[in-house]
Amino acid sequence: MKTDDEHRTSAYETQFPTGQAGLTERPYCRTFTHGWADVPYHWHRALEVVYVLRGQLRLMVEGLACDMSAGDVMIINSNVPHNSVSKTRDTLVCGVHLDPYHFERSGLPEFSTRHFLCRSFLHSRSFSEKIAPMKALIARLIIGLPDQPEDAMSRAIAADMLALFIYANIPFKEQDLSEDAARSAGRARILRLLNELDPVAGVDTLGAIAERENLSLSYLSRQFKEHLGMGYKTYALNLRLDKAAEDLLRTDATVTDIAARLQFGNPTVFYKKFKERFGWSPTDYRRQKPDFSGDQTMSDQDIRDIRQLLTARFPDIKDGVERILFPTSYVGRRRLMSGPHEASAQRPDALSNLATR
Repeated sequence: MKTDDEHRTSAYETQFPTGQAGLTERPYCRTFTHGWADVPYHWHRALEVVYVLRGQLRLMVEGLACDMSAGDVMIINSNVPHNSVSKTRDTLVCGVHLDPYHFERSGLPEFSTRHFLCRSFLHSRSFSEKIAPMKALIARLIIGLPDQPEDAMSRAIAADMLALFIYANIPFKEQDLSEDAARSAGRARILRLLNELDPVAGVDTLGAIAERENLSLSYLSRQFKEHLGMGYKTYALNLRLDKAAEDLLRTDATVTDIAARLQFGNPTVFYKKFKERFGWSPTDYRRQKPDFSGDQTMSDQDIRDIRQLLTARFPDIKDGVERILFPTSYVGRRRLMSGPHEASAQRPDALSNLATR
C-alpha cells in the first residue's frame, strides 16, 4: 500500500515549487498520466481531477462505481477514498492533483471545504461543453515546452487558472466537517489493516483480524464495505490476484507455482478468478505484456497519442480565460453547470473484479 506521496503511476510528472514554507515537499500542483492500469485504494488531501482521454475506466469512489468513457471528467475531492481499474486495454488517463489549502491561502475563500460536484458522465452534453476549458488547462499543465524559459511560469499560471475555473464554475456543497472527523478514525484503522496484509505470507481471515483488534466481526465487516466499497473477502482475493499478476510479469515462475505460493488450492478456481479480474487467463496475461517495467504502463505510441489528444484541446483555453477574467458575461449561464450528482452513478451488481486503491 502506497501513500499519496509514494504512489507513482505516471509516465511523467510536472511539479511546481511554491516557494512557501512547508510546501516544497508537497507541490501545490502535480500532473499524472497512465495507460492500462489498476490504481490501488487510497486517499489524499489533494483535490484530484481525472480526465479520460481514451478507452474506459471504472472509478470506485466511496462505495460508488463510476464508469467513465473517453472525454469524461471527474473531480475527486480531498480525503475521499477511491481506486480505479481500466476496463479496456487502450485506456489512457490523465489528470491533476491540486492542493486546496494552497489555493485557499492564495485568495479562494473556503476552497478546501467545498465538495465539488463534477461527474460529466451524469450530465448532458452541454455540461461537457461548459467544462471544456478545464480539459484545456489540464492539457497545458501536462504538455510542457522545456526549450522555452517561460514555460514554468506559463504552467504555474495554468494551475492557478484551473483552480479559479473550478472555484467559479463548478457546483459544490459544503463539507460536513463533523462527519469527516468521525470517518477519519475508521479510515485510519482500515488503512493500517490494509498495510499489514501480506498475500505471500498469508492473508488472515476477517474473524482473526476482528479478534486481534477487539472489534465485533459484523462491525469490522461494515467498516471495510464502507471505506473500500467492497467486502474484506473480495479485497483479500484481489490482493492475491494482483500479486499473481505481478509475479507473472516480473518472474519466470510457472503459473502453477505462482498459484500454489499464493495459496490458491484449486487451480481451476485460480484461473477463473484471474480471468474475471484481468480479462485474460494467466498465460495470456503474461504473453500480452512482455515489456512490463516498473509502474510504466504506456508505450511510446501511447505517449505520442496523449500529446496529440491534449494538444487538440488548447483552443479551449481562450474560453476559460475569458470566463475567469470577465465573469459578468457568464452569470446568466452559470445555472447550466448544475445537474444530478448524488444518485446516478452506477452501482455494480458484483464487486469481485474491481481494483483496489
